[in-house]
Formats: sequence, C-alpha cells, structure tokens
Amino acid sequence: METPNDDLITAFKTGRLNAANISARALRELGKRDSGLWGSIRPGWGILNSAEELDQYLYSYGSMTLGQWRALPNDIRLPDQPTRIVD
Repeated sequence: METPNDDLITAFKTGRLNAANISARALRELGKRDSGLWGSIRPGWGILNSAEELDQYLYSYGSMTLGQWRALPNDIRLPDQPTRIVD
C-alpha cells in the first residue's frame, strides 16, 4: 500500500517530529488541514482510517482536545515498533 503524502507522516519519517519533541501543538500545527471530510468523521465514536481523516480531525477538533494532551506525562516514550494510538 502506498503511503499518502502527509506532513505528519513525513515529519516522523524524517525525524523532524520524534520522541524528544513530540507535542499536541506540533501534531496539530503539522497536521491540521481541511480535507473536506468533516461530515465523515465522528469525533468520539468513529475510527480514523486515513491520513486525510486525521488531518481533518486535527483541523476541526485539535484545539478542543489540546487540554486532554496536557494531562500526559512529559517523558512519554515512543516504542520502536508500529504503534496504534486510540483517542
């Protein structure tokens, strides 16, 4: 499967975004993009199935969820293997 051209994916692949500098603000700033999919995402219920849906979620609801991220510890470590994040 081809990887979509997405700023968040690129940022992780190139190391621009990594365990040392990841933050909710960085995720939102890199990923927020109105993909025209607002009607297809169901915040709190739906599963995001593409980078475009993640971008739309960050664009539409990113500032609302920023407070939730502040509760995470500052020393969060990302595992080396693929990871699924469930919000």
